[in-house]
Amino acid sequence: MKNTLYTKLEKLKDEVWYQIRRPFWWIEWEVVKRYRAYHTITEEDAIDWWLKKFHNTNMNEVRLKHYKWDIAEKNYDKVKDAPNDEMKEAASKALYDASIEFYDTYAVTEKQYNKWREWFIRKLMKMTGMSRKYIERKASLTVMNVGPKIKNLQKQVL
Repeated sequence: MKNTLYTKLEKLKDEVWYQIRRPFWWIEWEVVKRYRAYHTITEEDAIDWWLKKFHNTNMNEVRLKHYKWDIAEKNYDKVKDAPNDEMKEAASKALYDASIEFYDTYAVTEKQYNKWREWFIRKLMKMTGMSRKYIERKASLTVMNVGPKIKNLQKQVL
């Protein structure tokens, strides 16, 4: 009967042999792929970051506090495939109003927005391995979709 140390060494030998047969860049690419698989970001993560940083809350708390917004989102998800256009219009109008109210309620200053945008771009660069210029060009719609609204301070002064 083989002891456990011997079996562990044999498994390790197989792993090392697998790595020796592959070129070095292949091993690096495997590590990068595994790293990127665990470091993904969703739209909700991006929204949560600026909610936590600038408003000390998160999406779950917002959904509990402003339940009408959550109801509007769920109604839209139910109705979006329905054949009745009037139901779709009503649900999308309710979701649109809830979305505007959410972004107005949790608006940030321009300095805070720039800080969030920098974090988001750096996170995407780290996650994808793409250049900053490429991400700024390709992720502009995502930034607009999940980014916070900038407060208009001049209107508040008047």
